[in-house]
Amino acid sequence: MKVPKTDGKCSFFPLYEVMLGKTSVKELEEKGTRAKDKDDKGDFYKYYTVNDMRFWYYGDCANHIYITYTDPIPEQWRACGLDWNLSYNEWYDLFEKMGFFMSIVKRPKKEWYQGKMTLAAQFNASKKIADDVTISFEIYFNYSQKTSVKANGTVYSLRVRAN
Repeated sequence: MKVPKTDGKCSFFPLYEVMLGKTSVKELEEKGTRAKDKDDKGDFYKYYTVNDMRFWYYGDCANHIYITYTDPIPEQWRACGLDWNLSYNEWYDLFEKMGFFMSIVKRPKKEWYQGKMTLAAQFNASKKIADDVTISFEIYFNYSQKTSVKANGTVYSLRVRAN
């Protein structure tokens, strides 16, 4: 699979009228539904669901999103080239071509997971999207039965944070 061409002007946010690092909890409440599930302590998780996307908050502000390969990638992000079927190399190249600052957190390597070899890796891609908001995509590769940086579909999850 080739990395989709983008014009470098992709807009990841606002997503469903939510801007990480800017949208208040009050605004999240108006746009979505509060978490109904609870953590180990019996407290409600700190997120609101807007258009089937969980927007987690910290303090009084939308802070991050976490999705796994079983969740759909938002159409707005798909238009920028994000696709669960990309390989490690394609994910990396895509963000680099869009002008993100790239940081390898865990170099790609083969690891055992539940009796099978898997590709284990992580990189972060950061970019300023507003005067006072930088987003960071944390991209995790693990649990797949594929072991090559060229193999499609090795990504497990994405966490997008506002810094």
